[in-house]
Amino acid sequence: MTDAVGPVGYQGSTPFQVKGVDGLKEPDATGPLEKSGFNNVLKEEMGRVNELQQDAQATADAFAAGRRDDIEGMLVAARKADAAFQMLVQVRSRLMEAYQEVKQLRV
Repeated sequence: MTDAVGPVGYQGSTPFQVKGVDGLKEPDATGPLEKSGFNNVLKEEMGRVNELQQDAQATADAFAAGRRDDIEGMLVAARKADAAFQMLVQVRSRLMEAYQEVKQLRV
């Protein structure tokens, strides 16, 4: 489970190192492509967005039930989940635009 109050995608020693940006590596020419392909990277990021949304919901439920009293933590978790989801929607939109352009190419 991810930390509901830490930075989005926090992976590493510095708090502002986002795995989706700095953590990507070039595919290994000798390793199998399916481990580092775009498809798997996209699936992993979708999983992280889902985890952030579940954490935000759990935080809101705990606040509503009185098990938490920090509204700031709840709001931060909700904003992080919303920002991650909006980024995912933008990636999807760009992919669909690129697909439509490729589909319209004449060979």
